[in-house]
Amino acid sequence: MFFADNVLPKKSSEITFEKLACSGKDFRLFSEIRATTSFSELGTMHGAGMQEVQVGIEAFSLKLLKKLNKGVTTIQNIEIMKNCEILGIVNASNLIIHLPGSDEQDVAETMRNLEFVLPYRPLKTIKFWLGLGSPIYQHPKYPMLNYNPVGIFSHNFTHRST
Repeated sequence: MFFADNVLPKKSSEITFEKLACSGKDFRLFSEIRATTSFSELGTMHGAGMQEVQVGIEAFSLKLLKKLNKGVTTIQNIEIMKNCEILGIVNASNLIIHLPGSDEQDVAETMRNLEFVLPYRPLKTIKFWLGLGSPIYQHPKYPMLNYNPVGIFSHNFTHRST
């Protein structure tokens, strides 16, 4: 069973996972979750059968997280990785590289913060891609010229800053 963070209502999800845990069924669950998911919520998910998650980590630079409009801090990203390890949940998250608008300071901050996550499952590095409807798509903070989103969003997208 697969749950996506953009449709998983925070208020009712804990009740849902509690009911799944009490069902007596052997679920093998996967969910996309936010880095703001608490240890308690993660524990409830694990009790219901959550075996793997993909956290919207994306970056270990606070400035990059702000550019991505993630609404989380670097320490929250590190904490969710730690919590997954403690609970035995596979964290199959991504670290975005080649983010337009990133600079040497962003890379240096990321490299420093990677030292803190060495004990945890490594993140998969992926190149930045523009998702239809993403915060950057809706409100670009830096110019992107003739940027082509990948996959199902492969139509041409052109933005010129004013």
